[in-house]
Parts: sequence; C-alpha cells; structure tokens
Amino acid sequence: MTVNHPRSGAPCKISPRGASMIMRKVRDQPRTTRQDLVNDLKRSGTTVSKITISNTLRRHGLKSCSARKVPLFKPAHVQARLKFANDHLDDPEEEWEKVMWSDETKIGPLTKKHNDDLGDNDGAEDEDIRESGSPKPVMVFIHGGSYMEGTGNMFDGSILASYGNVIVITVNYRLGVLGEACRVIKIPKYAERLT
Repeated sequence: MTVNHPRSGAPCKISPRGASMIMRKVRDQPRTTRQDLVNDLKRSGTTVSKITISNTLRRHGLKSCSARKVPLFKPAHVQARLKFANDHLDDPEEEWEKVMWSDETKIGPLTKKHNDDLGDNDGAEDEDIRESGSPKPVMVFIHGGSYMEGTGNMFDGSILASYGNVIVITVNYRLGVLGEACRVIKIPKYAERLT
C-alpha cells in the first residue's frame, strides 16, 4: 500500500520569514541580483544557491530579467540634445576641432583612433560636397557587435548616402580587451600616450 507524503522533494531551505525578506528587498530595490540575495541570507545564517533564490521568486510570482544595457531615450534627452545642437549651430569650425567626442557616453582617450590608423584617408573634402550650394544632413553610423566583433568597413556608406542623400560617417573603434578594458583599467603602458 502506498502512503502519500505531505510534499515531495527536500524541505525548503528558506523559511517563510526569509522569503518575506527576499520579496521586500526585491520590491524596494528592483535591481537586486540573485547573488545579493544569497549574500543577505548567508549573513542571516541560511546558505542557499542562486537557483534556490530563483525558485523562491518564481513561487511568489516574480521572474528574473536583465536590465537594458542602454537606457531608452526619454523626451527630456531628445530636448537636451536638440537644445545643445541649436546652441552650437553657429559655432565656428575652430571650436569643433577641440572636441574629442560630443556624446553623453563615457568614452576615454584610450579608445581614440590615432591618425596613423586612418589609412589612405587624408580628411580632404570632395569638391562637389563643398560647392553643392545646399547643405546635406550628416548621418553618423556606429556599428554594433557588443564591443566584440564587427567594423565600420563592413557597411557600405555609399549605399546609405545615395539612398538618403546624406553624408555618412562610419566609426571604427577598438574591440575586445584592448577596447573598453583599456579605458576602465589604468594600464601604465598606454597611459603615456595620454600626455
């Protein structure tokens, strides 16, 4: 004869009080990670894994999600950029030569390309662009690839330019360890290039 047990599996390692603490912390601080919750429970004397935390959250109606890597533009951001563009619309060309990067991102000087990396491009303008009489819009195209793969050369700027009747600028930047890691970690070998 079979006897039904009250539950199957191992007993819960997280008490109802611990589950309430987890839910309260997640509600108050939505960006809390599973590792943060594991550490909080460990300080209170309960050792659990991240999977146990996930199961507890799921049991209480929550599911995990990853934060967006790049936050979406809000109308205030669009207005701020338009205001910046309108404020500097009549600035002389000499002022813009001082600008290394005019975006709101945190790009350091170690990711800046040097002139010797530009190849055959001497930066000269074509005659027809300067003498056309009507200014054209400029499209700056920065390729994706999660800082791991790709190059601006993979995209044919002439097709984009002819389709939209715009001037296209593609940007190449360093990828992998020598790209973003160099600007975050101070590497003495490359620090001398900054001066």
